[in-house]
Amino acid sequence: MTSFVGSGPPRFCLPVDPEVTNPAYAQVIVNVDDYGTIPGLAESVSDWLAVNPPDATTFNRRFGVGPSNTWAFEGRIVGTADAEPAVLREFGDRALRILEAHRWSKVARTDWRNQTLVQDPAFDQNIARWTGITYKDLGTATRHAFDGIVVVSTVKVTS
Repeated sequence: MTSFVGSGPPRFCLPVDPEVTNPAYAQVIVNVDDYGTIPGLAESVSDWLAVNPPDATTFNRRFGVGPSNTWAFEGRIVGTADAEPAVLREFGDRALRILEAHRWSKVARTDWRNQTLVQDPAFDQNIARWTGITYKDLGTATRHAFDGIVVVSTVKVTS
């Protein structure tokens, strides 16, 4: 058994498409000695996954031998370069509700993940010149506000 967090494994088998990097993604690969144990193991894992990671989208699947598809059905909703992300997200949510309502659906999801807050600081060049603040100062202050500052401290102990 091996696990990967933040992305899938490197491509170790041709039919396995590597997953894109995402801190909210994890994958566990289990290798068995007897392929006959796979259905029972898959059922046990599915039962465990249905209860244990709250609010996580989970599933298990077998690796295919030879060319195979990761997903039995895939749909893509695309828009023009100037399309409103909120409109595309709504179309995706509508399609997701339709798929979730179908009795054959097992895993229905979008790859949009959660929306994130974006900070876009306003930089007034006239005021900045007057106060002596540069773009670099703004970037440093913003980075420190969101990521923090690493502080290294050394303590000398004498006997």
